[in-house]
Amino acid sequence: MQLDDLYLGDESLALYSSVSPSFTWQLKGAELTVNAIYLNKDFKRSVDAGRNSDYFSAGLSYGHLFNQGKVAVQGGLSFFDERADASHYSNDGWEAFIGANFVAWENGSIYGRYSFKDVSYKGIQPFFTVARDETEDRYEIGFGHNFKEGALTNWKLSGSWQQTRARSNVSIFTYDREVVSVNLGRSF
Repeated sequence: MQLDDLYLGDESLALYSSVSPSFTWQLKGAELTVNAIYLNKDFKRSVDAGRNSDYFSAGLSYGHLFNQGKVAVQGGLSFFDERADASHYSNDGWEAFIGANFVAWENGSIYGRYSFKDVSYKGIQPFFTVARDETEDRYEIGFGHNFKEGALTNWKLSGSWQQTRARSNVSIFTYDREVVSVNLGRSF
């Protein structure tokens, strides 16, 4: 269970209340996970009228280890439904992903992930004559390295490149985005 009370400065934006159970079965060299989320979004500002909603998602994923655990592959599928006060914020759809992680060198790994999302909105988008219908492709590659000796002992260096390609029948919701990140961190 989780509560998120969102503020911008001293202005309350929204309260998100959620429950997200997840069950994982460990199999020989693999795991199967069933998860769900129920999320209630309660917006506080008048500009967000109609956005209050109940969101539900349920999914299944499967992961498998290969080559004595040096290669991990995972894929999954989930379905979602969001019912908002205003129909043009209500939507449903599905999402699928596949990814892999490789131990590429001592104390280091690389990974890749692809996901696809298909969303259909219920009501007519204001100022347009259609309900939104959208797809999103997301590609990500990255790396991680744990330092075990030297000045950076116990630090982790990681980085990623992510490209998102969103397409919509309502042009203002179509975009391409690239995000590059590099992080150096340590846990105590």
